[in-house]
Amino acid sequence: MIDDITLPDLFKWKVAFFCIQTKDSFQYIKRTVLDKIAKHYGLKTTSKTKISEIQTLMIANKLANLNVYEFIRAI
Repeated sequence: MIDDITLPDLFKWKVAFFCIQTKDSFQYIKRTVLDKIAKHYGLKTTSKTKISEIQTLMIANKLANLNVYEFIRAI
């Protein structure tokens, strides 16, 4: 799993985004922004919360007609 790779989050999630691009994939977003998005959807996060967990929540709540940037701005 990407979360378990021992590299900085910025690097590993940026690479993951470029390797696995789908209509629902999210480019790496700062952890503070991810935490705000998670909170918006009722997920309490800690420093141990995996980025993939927050991204799964985001994908589940993203409206199909919005691109990633429109989705983030709508929150």
